[in-house]
Amino acid sequence: MEYDLSDRAIAKAIITLASSLNHQSVAEGIETQAQEEFLEKEGCTIGQGYYFSKPLDKEACIEFITSN
Repeated sequence: MEYDLSDRAIAKAIITLASSLNHQSVAEGIETQAQEEFLEKEGCTIGQGYYFSKPLDKEACIEFITSN
């Protein structure tokens, strides 16, 4: 599911607010390349979601981090 214009405006406003306060923003629930590209273009460089990986247990998480 792609974000609609309202979702994009809200995400952009949050990223802008965080940046103006010298904070980084973290996007949760990224599911598509288009979402990841939009968020990165707007200045959000940290994110998580099914686009990157399904939920992992501790051992699988360590393996994922060390192999990527």
